[in-house]
Amino acid sequence: RNWQKANVAKNRYMSRITNQRDDYLHKVTNQLVREYDVIVIEDLKIKNMTKSHHLARSILRQSWGRFRAMLEYKCKKYGKI
Repeated sequence: RNWQKANVAKNRYMSRITNQRDDYLHKVTNQLVREYDVIVIEDLKIKNMTKSHHLARSILRQSWGRFRAMLEYKCKKYGKI
């Protein structure tokens, strides 16, 4: 029973972090799309960057793929490039 309670608490904590990250990404992408007409993004080799075990977890938590997807659909929505 204690394991189940701990698991529920962990899931709540992780979902809160996910919601905060999504909120931040939405705010940043909205600001970029409103301010600039042309936005250029560098293609990063994330697979190569995560080979370093010291930085792998923090690199993967940044949600760069989600950031790019949000930026693309918002640019399309507002007619930006």
